[in-house]
Amino acid sequence: MTGRQAAALALPGVLVLLLALPVGLAAGPVHAAAAAVAVGLTVPAAFGTFGMTRWLAARHPLGGVVGMFAGTALRIGVAFGGGAAVFLLTPAFRDAVLGYWLWVLFAYLASLVAETALLVRLSPVGGGAAGGKG
Repeated sequence: MTGRQAAALALPGVLVLLLALPVGLAAGPVHAAAAAVAVGLTVPAAFGTFGMTRWLAARHPLGGVVGMFAGTALRIGVAFGGGAAVFLLTPAFRDAVLGYWLWVLFAYLASLVAETALLVRLSPVGGGAAGGKG
């Protein structure tokens, strides 16, 4: 993984946390904490699934497709399963149920967009590879 790819995968987390600062100041610190939990669940999962998909794509012609399907299951399991575990095991987010889940969803979608954009850019079809029909 290159530094540029790592930065692209980390950027959604940074943006979510930057957005959480003013929201946390206006609506309460529980929103900043919820955003931090959401980023902690989604950004590492994006790094893992991106690496797994690249590894699979390098070893089999359908590895990229398999990696995307497996990555989706892993991301959903980590983001929403982990989010449910944090929500159920800590009373901190009981007063901001909708806010908590919106932060998890927002962080999940932001990291998904970044990871998908990187994978499309790496693919021979989406990356603008030379050759093919013109």
